[in-house]
Amino acid sequence: MCAHLIIGLPGEGRERSLQSLERVLELGVEGIKLHPLHVVKGTLLANQWRREEYSPLTQDEYITIAADMLERTPPDVVIHRATAMASPDILLTPRWCGKKWAVLNAVEDELKRRGTRQGSALVDKNAGEAGGSGLVLPAQGTA
Repeated sequence: MCAHLIIGLPGEGRERSLQSLERVLELGVEGIKLHPLHVVKGTLLANQWRREEYSPLTQDEYITIAADMLERTPPDVVIHRATAMASPDILLTPRWCGKKWAVLNAVEDELKRRGTRQGSALVDKNAGEAGGSGLVLPAQGTA
């Protein structure tokens, strides 16, 4: 099972995104696709954005949240996508969503800057405290 997680939904911030990640991990997903919320033509969200009732995430905000989520995702969960883009003829905002490779490179650069990687924020439960290998490992005989 692969879960799609949209970052930047109206009224949701970093903490809510991390809660969504935690929930899908509890459900036992095998893969995750991260998406920034796009405002596209002909949608209710486009109307809300025009009325200034919705403000999309900045690229830096998205990169920070995506990196936080990747650090909290166990290494055995496949990351199928760390960003997505909409067709330029329908994308209203954020414009940075049209630059997929720049966003992917920026997420990777952020993880390098932090000295982290996928799963690095997790604690080794077998070690009993922070430190260890930085990974959540299955109990012996359950893998």
